[in-house]
Amino acid sequence: MKTTDISVIVTTRNRKYEVKRALDSVRAQTKKPLEVILVDDGSTDGTRAYIESQAYENLRYICHPADGQHSVGHSRNTGIREARGEYVAFLDSDAIWYPRKLEIFAGELEQSREQVDVIYSRYKRHIRFGWRELPIKPDFACESREEILLHSLANASASLYRKKFLEEIGLFNEEMATNTDWELLLRGMYQRGCSLVSVEEVLSENWTMYDGMTRQREVELRERLQLFSRYLDELDRADQIRNYYRLYIEEEREEIPQEKLDAELIRACGDSPERIAKLLEYQKQEIEKWRAQTNRKGSFYQLMCNWMRLKLSGGSVAGRLAEAGYQSVAIYGAGNHGRMLYEDLKGTQIPVKYFIDKQKKGESGEVPVYLPGEDLPAVDAIIVTPYLEFASVQAALQDKTHSRLIPLNTLVQPGI
Repeated sequence: MKTTDISVIVTTRNRKYEVKRALDSVRAQTKKPLEVILVDDGSTDGTRAYIESQAYENLRYICHPADGQHSVGHSRNTGIREARGEYVAFLDSDAIWYPRKLEIFAGELEQSREQVDVIYSRYKRHIRFGWRELPIKPDFACESREEILLHSLANASASLYRKKFLEEIGLFNEEMATNTDWELLLRGMYQRGCSLVSVEEVLSENWTMYDGMTRQREVELRERLQLFSRYLDELDRADQIRNYYRLYIEEEREEIPQEKLDAELIRACGDSPERIAKLLEYQKQEIEKWRAQTNRKGSFYQLMCNWMRLKLSGGSVAGRLAEAGYQSVAIYGAGNHGRMLYEDLKGTQIPVKYFIDKQKKGESGEVPVYLPGEDLPAVDAIIVTPYLEFASVQAALQDKTHSRLIPLNTLVQPGI
């Protein structure tokens, strides 16, 4: 396998500046592709003029008329039909590749003794003010077939596909606005099976662009439900996976009314009462998890706001502890809040004698770290930083200490 057998297909619509970043990342590859095909879905922001003004080597520019918007599947399929390479690599205009991506993928193909249908790597997804590495690995053993049911295993911009494999399974679904990468891989796996190679290295990044399909929450919901319904029977046989399945996008589903969810569930299942019942049960479980997570995030946000207000008003956690007569403390939880509290108390009149942590996280040598089940030295108070679990922490420590337990949030509440 040679890297010259790879056709690169870049898709865009009205992202003149983003597509420049994407194309520059292709130009920076240490191994050059056979060709670069840019498929423009009718941009009206000057993308054509920009592309024509640049000296991109070996670039073919295909621009659809600006008389309507097509799906990303339509643009990708246009590129596939034009591609001359044995393999095709996709790059959306809101993504970039690291310089060695094609080199590493080509090396995987050369080393493989079997024909490879899909190679995918890990990637960074930027959303709002943070990012995370995907795909998330399940914490249990499962086969590729099961893992594809769990989530969108191969993001198109982080993957390489054998062109003949795509042609055999019917290319991308042009009717779907979202989740096209996931649907294609599910279809390929269940129609004919596919040979997957995973690269456990981050080789690309993408950004959630709120001018595109990611804003269409109801479309996202409907299409995920349709996928979920289509493969529900297979999912039921993989009992390990059902609790890990993510039916909705966490960042977006809070704006979808419950009655809308129920209506789309019924729509996705047709007139099968059994399938509707199963989906309703899964939906209930997922919503309960999401609500718990949302409440947790909201509580943590309020904690940080109160903590900041306390500081701005001239107060401090150390001052409040001193006013209550405490002279020494321990901190339960060596995570982010525990470390922040430790730094806040460092150098004050309230010394932190030790941490208590289930996994001895954050042990730095500055102070000892004890497990909850160990004998704990005497202190005036133990500040519990995972305060939402205060009751269970209190029960766990009741036979290990006579110190007063204080939830962290109560130390920063206004008006105390």
